[in-house]
Amino acid sequence: MELWQRFTPRARRAVLRAHNEATRWHTPLVGPEHLLIGLLHVEDGNAYRFLAAGGAALDALLGESERYVEQEQGTEDTPTELFFTPAAQSVLQSAYTESRTAGSSHVGTEHILLGLLRGQEGFVAELLARHNVDTPTLRSMVTQMTQTETQTQVVEPAAPSLRVFISADMEGISGVGRSAMTESEHRDYGRAREFMTADVNAAVQGAFDAGATEVWVKDSHGPADNILIEKLDPRAHLIQGWTAGSRMMEGIDDTFDAAVLVGYHARAMTPDGVISHTMLFRVRRLWYNDVEVGESGISAAHAGHFGVPLVFVSGCEALGREIAQVLGPEVETVAVKQAYTRECARLYPVEACREQIRAGVARAVAHRKQIPAFVPTGPISCRMELARVEQAEAAALVPGVEIIEPGTVGFTAANGLEAADIVALLLETTGA
Repeated sequence: MELWQRFTPRARRAVLRAHNEATRWHTPLVGPEHLLIGLLHVEDGNAYRFLAAGGAALDALLGESERYVEQEQGTEDTPTELFFTPAAQSVLQSAYTESRTAGSSHVGTEHILLGLLRGQEGFVAELLARHNVDTPTLRSMVTQMTQTETQTQVVEPAAPSLRVFISADMEGISGVGRSAMTESEHRDYGRAREFMTADVNAAVQGAFDAGATEVWVKDSHGPADNILIEKLDPRAHLIQGWTAGSRMMEGIDDTFDAAVLVGYHARAMTPDGVISHTMLFRVRRLWYNDVEVGESGISAAHAGHFGVPLVFVSGCEALGREIAQVLGPEVETVAVKQAYTRECARLYPVEACREQIRAGVARAVAHRKQIPAFVPTGPISCRMELARVEQAEAAALVPGVEIIEPGTVGFTAANGLEAADIVALLLETTGA
């Protein structure tokens, strides 16, 4: 972790691209060939510039590298965790050593390139030799320039960290107008996954447009493996699956600077909300203190527990109204559809929606310091009205939960994180 913190934004982009290339071709190990592909995709990096200056045919290098990786692809099952090969680990450790030798406190793409050039064997060395790249000369040129010029001229400056967390649901995605499309058995579910990935990519781009140095995405719909990682912006980290707490904001902490919700929907009992519901269609109404919240409010309070402001939300027109009422007008919203009924909607042009999402996220992240975090006064007095009386009776078996009236239970939570966990626990307990 300490080493990763020293990497410049461009160096991180290169490593993340390498990671995503391995994921794309179902290989469990990230090797030097993946790192080379990553460097060749960061065209504004010093490594790219040095390779071009050294006479390398960059398009040919990239094409041959990608073909090699494709030929080495693994099984159809995407690995749940990736590791670096010993050779790749050596490259990254060498990059750190090179940066220290040059008197730099940060690791740039040029240092990763130097680490690659140290290798005397393997695909990368053979590739460079085939393309008549004089590696000793190239290495000497990079080393000399990194050691003799000032850091601001050569070594990519480390921008202040700006981390953005995106949680994505599916019912509020552009192009999705009926709940059946969000279910894996439906004929259009595959299209909905494509739409979801595209909306998320627009948000990721907006975050980076605003200066983000790192973006994490939590897939928060159904099985939580809807987003197509091979089509996701390669700069983004993706979180799949659910923990025991079933948190839609799983992974967020106080190191993030802004939170974004993409594809969310209006809370249950909202007549003009497209596919409106709250947590598995079984919660009729939910209050934090005296504020009625839906899934967006639950997520906002979860982020708020860590002091992270929710700055942007996309979904239907009714959700935008809900956000303004619960969180305030400072939160940027983009409407991608309007309901005629809960299961009938007018869908706005998807390309226009995605451009609005990109621009909206960029504005919101840029103005994040003017948007307060949503932190309900604690301890939070929570009330939850369930769909059936027997569900409330089952929920009341949990210590600390009591029946307030038939079908409605109450409990107290210390903060937004604990409230989200208790809500998830009660839904699990009631079989909802």
